[in-house]
Amino acid sequence: MTLREFARLASAVTDDEADADRESAGSRLGDRLRSFVNTAMSYRGLVDPPAEPSDDDIVDPYRRGRAAAEYAGREITEAVDDLRRSLRRAAC
Repeated sequence: MTLREFARLASAVTDDEADADRESAGSRLGDRLRSFVNTAMSYRGLVDPPAEPSDDDIVDPYRRGRAAAEYAGREITEAVDDLRRSLRRAAC
């Protein structure tokens, strides 16, 4: 699974599901996050894929110059920000 695919799946978890995961997992943060990750991964194959399969990948900037490296950096930052928002719902 790629970072962008996982961020997409985690974003698909509803607030109600995140709340239920948090309640069932108890007070330990690691258990809450593990439960959320399992829920997000359960969406694999159920959530509509992106229009372009390559949209779940990060562009490989190797030997492609600064612009490609900056583009890849933006893709990573966007995915990490989406994932951070999703994981925050699981933790709090």
